[in-house]
Amino acid sequence: MGDSLAKERFVSASTWFRLGSVTVETVIALALLASAASLFAVSIGDPEMVALIGAGAVAVIVLGLALARLFTYLEINGLPVIENGGESTRSRV
Repeated sequence: MGDSLAKERFVSASTWFRLGSVTVETVIALALLASAASLFAVSIGDPEMVALIGAGAVAVIVLGLALARLFTYLEINGLPVIENGGESTRSRV
């Protein structure tokens, strides 16, 4: 039964894993960049810019982690609407 489920995959699990990995790497890089920009804003004495950078960083991190979770879900379950022929549930025994 495992073979029949593997053949039904429209997008391979490794593709979803790679997308999730790249997303997490990008979020880490952007968080480090935001930290550096925030330290620079502090050094030039602009507290409003620090708050703006912090809010933007939080938004990017939340969005990136949500995308990583979505890719993990799709890695495990695939694209249910396309791969199951419109069925919303799959029995796993």
